[in-house]
Amino acid sequence: MAFKVEITCSESVKPSSPTPDHRRTHNLTLLDQISPTVYVPLCLFFPGRRASSYDQQHCFAESLRDSLSNTLNVYYPFAGRYKDTLSIDCNDAGVDFVRARVVCDMSEALQQQSVDDDRLLPLLACRPQERRVDSDGKLVLLAVQVSFFECGGVSIGVCAWHGLSDACTLACFLRTWSGFAMKVIGPGDGNDVVVRDCTDMIPPRDLSVVSEYMDMYQVAMATPGTRIKRFVFGRDEVAALRRDIEAASRVQAVSAVIWAAAIRIARDKNVVDGGGCHFAAMTVNLRPRMKPALPEQVMGSLAKLPVLAAWPVEMSEDEKNDGCYYYGAVAGKLRESLEMVTDEKMRNAVLGSSDQFWDALRYSVEKFAGGNLLTISSWCRFPFYEVDFGLGKPAWMCFFTMCYNLVVLLDAEDGEGIEAWVTLSEEDMSKFEKDIGVLKYATCSKSVGVCGFSNPS
Repeated sequence: MAFKVEITCSESVKPSSPTPDHRRTHNLTLLDQISPTVYVPLCLFFPGRRASSYDQQHCFAESLRDSLSNTLNVYYPFAGRYKDTLSIDCNDAGVDFVRARVVCDMSEALQQQSVDDDRLLPLLACRPQERRVDSDGKLVLLAVQVSFFECGGVSIGVCAWHGLSDACTLACFLRTWSGFAMKVIGPGDGNDVVVRDCTDMIPPRDLSVVSEYMDMYQVAMATPGTRIKRFVFGRDEVAALRRDIEAASRVQAVSAVIWAAAIRIARDKNVVDGGGCHFAAMTVNLRPRMKPALPEQVMGSLAKLPVLAAWPVEMSEDEKNDGCYYYGAVAGKLRESLEMVTDEKMRNAVLGSSDQFWDALRYSVEKFAGGNLLTISSWCRFPFYEVDFGLGKPAWMCFFTMCYNLVVLLDAEDGEGIEAWVTLSEEDMSKFEKDIGVLKYATCSKSVGVCGFSNPS
């Protein structure tokens, strides 16, 4: 059966109470300013035990809408509109809330259709790289779509503007929303904790001095001909890999295999610059690394500094003779780059010389635009699988591509394996899926075979 999504209703949801005057402006930090002008996309899948009636679907959608309205009292910047590079106008204009009907069972959508190549994009209210605007032409900062499958399953797709949100923000937002939906959170809870002005720690700057590079970044992100595929590193494979290379974490182990494959692709294409090196940038949640640490609920794009790991593209004797040693060394380079992200270095970067920060940013953009930089973002250990809107916890979650040369790591269903959503050019993807390390430790799975997605009897 064809995968078909029919939009049944689209409305704007506003906070249940007006945002106070003293909160009408949300200032953006430097890291918010330099974030990609895209949406952070995610879709959660909740299998149904039996087909639900229209009345049941309507009641559930109404409950989601009302609890979303209460959640926007806490995350009120999402209901505002982008004003300029310095601030958000928290004017309660609202977020987009879309209801849809899927003309097939969830099992058909996830098992018989390919979940790669953005086939599930119709379950989002917009594409991640689109500008979703309201009737006044203003950028909508949050768009939600709830889709009802014929079997009774439900998917909830969320697109949150990256300038206000990273994976941590998105996870906390969903947890708060589900708390309101399940009535374990009451009106007014958490208002003084979630949204705070972090510009005292990370002040904004005039981006006009790097406007050329910001434009270059956006153009490179929208490179046509990209492919996204899901590679599953199973629990046993991850455990074996960690033993083989003595990796400190499963994320670093999997990242090493993926980056090593990207290095080999660069070698084949002769993409060498910067002294013949290939580069990787791993995002890291800055909140716990600051002193004092910021609460995890603090909104914003607080997950990245222009800190790169470099590896020579020329094949070494270690790589030729000992793949495990090679992966361990690559993982060590990634670990070293992460260890550089400290409170002191962060403050020196954002509070120190403008020239030094801009030079680092320009360098990163040049490597990215030249196809010589792989970005790895780990969403593992964030509590996405703990979200419950009244249907039980999600059986699966999926990611959608935001740009090329991007890898997003998600927890597998068992919490031990890792799903790597890899976005590369068509040419690079054909090489990546044949890489010796990828073939050894991962499978390229085109359908979802997790529990809970069987058709109802």
